[in-house]
Amino acid sequence: MNQVPIKLDEADVLYFTGNKKANHFGYVHYDDHKENITALVISTCGHNDYYLFSCDINWNVISDTLHHSVEEAMDCASISHHFNNIWYCKSGGLVFKSDNNVIELFYEYTYSLNSNDNHINYSQIYKSDDYNSHCSKYGLKLSQKNKIIKSILLMAGSFDAPVNTDNVIIDGKRLLISVCDTLFCLNTLNLSLVWKVKVDDSICFISILLINFILPMVKW
Repeated sequence: MNQVPIKLDEADVLYFTGNKKANHFGYVHYDDHKENITALVISTCGHNDYYLFSCDINWNVISDTLHHSVEEAMDCASISHHFNNIWYCKSGGLVFKSDNNVIELFYEYTYSLNSNDNHINYSQIYKSDDYNSHCSKYGLKLSQKNKIIKSILLMAGSFDAPVNTDNVIIDGKRLLISVCDTLFCLNTLNLSLVWKVKVDDSICFISILLINFILPMVKW
């Protein structure tokens, strides 16, 4: 998982992208030359506004824009044709923008079924058919205009599998997440479960399965 950029530690960073020289998000004119944008950062500005920072390979801020909501800042970032719509969250996990919704995906370390001590009361829990007490647990929050409107929990497998960009695909109104050996398909509009299927543990196998078999057969 990427770390919060050191040079922006003094800013109240919420979300940021990876910083790869080969995957730049356009450029800005800097004096008499072009400076590649290789990372994007969203941070708070006061109580109600947000900055979208454009950074170079060394996390130097080379331009910024002010926005009135996280969604607005993400929309501005999505102008780049190279942007895959996946953000890292400062607290860990991933964040996606879909239509007017912001979806946060994170590993749920402390949740226990039927416990009164859970810090989140999930609206819905989706489980694999063979989950056990050692299963991986992924939490998701759906927000609009900075207000959480729904949260769900995914439970599957028999071991810890961290959240990363390799086991998540977002495509329009569908979000596909592999949790250990179970693949969940969710509707990005309301996080409802469209379907789930047990697959091989290998991420490579899952990717091949998605591209060549599952997606062509599913009608939306």
